Amino acid sequence: MLIYLTDLKEMPKWNRQETTLKKLFHEEATKGYSDIYSIRLFGLYKDESKNIRHNVYHPIDYVNHNVVIVVGEFDCFKESRPNNTHAVKEIDRDGDTSILKVKFPIMKNSYKPYRKDEYTNEIFDKLKQDDRILFCYVTPSGKGLRFAFKVDTSIHNDLEYLSNYYFYGKEFLKYDKEGRFNIEYNASTTGSFYELGNITSVYWFLPTTDNWHVKDAVEVKKI
Repeated sequence: MLIYLTDLKEMPKWNRQETTLKKLFHEEATKGYSDIYSIRLFGLYKDESKNIRHNVYHPIDYVNHNVVIVVGEFDCFKESRPNNTHAVKEIDRDGDTSILKVKFPIMKNSYKPYRKDEYTNEIFDKLKQDDRILFCYVTPSGKGLRFAFKVDTSIHNDLEYLSNYYFYGKEFLKYDKEGRFNIEYNASTTGSFYELGNITSVYWFLPTTDNWHVKDAVEVKKI
């Protein structure tokens, strides 16, 4: 399958590779890493025609790709999120045209060393046994879970992608009986989507431990 790869030093540049998820995850998990800058990130279905100007923004091309895999994350509750209160400011008008100045609130790459967490590993074990899960793994911090599932027909836009992500994400989140995790939604302090960074456009860190699992999954009905 076609997978897009990058890392924090290379962003916003990227490269494409024909490989399998099993091979890619195995390579990354066994090579070891020195810091967050040495961990590769991956994405699916990227728009190759876009001139990417922002590290976290590389949208999906729904026209030239058959988009059927949805990738998401369960993360522990975050205390801080980017502030977009003054992200957009009108600086002038030309007739009925508003001239805006946009300042994107950049999220800092805060590195959290891997810490083994028994409860996270317990949820991982439950996720990998779910027939609907295409892949899942413990994130590099040891405190989050990345997962993917496959829908039965093509997704055509961000709205469909996000709708299916939240609908099925909430189903999988039921394994979290203690309520420690939430669905990653890349939002700002106001609750709105973080500019240029919702889950349809970001890259995901690859697994760095052997707590990963890939299998043939049962397709779910696209909502």
